Amino acid sequence: MGNVGALVAGLYREDYDLISRALEDVIVEPIRSILIPAFHDLKLRCREAGPLGGDQRSGPSVFMLSKGEANARTVAATMEAIYAPWASTTISTFPASVHPA
Repeated sequence: MGNVGALVAGLYREDYDLISRALEDVIVEPIRSILIPAFHDLKLRCREAGPLGGDQRSGPSVFMLSKGEANARTVAATMEAIYAPWASTTISTFPASVHPA
């Protein structure tokens, strides 16, 4: 729950370092990541593309948060390239921006 609180606080404050730290899950991620093909490669290559961070959730599904639309599109292209070899894997990327109220 601490990571969720940190993520919300980071989003509210626009504190990108806090958002990035909040997206690191050292407890569940190592176990859950075995359900997602190429997850470690995905996270490594996306990190090089510059996202704030990412995580995997049930489904299995993966998300990455980025600072700026151009960076989000680069990360999306990286994700699509990693999963292109898996013909049976469906990947949908949705680069979007968040606008303050």
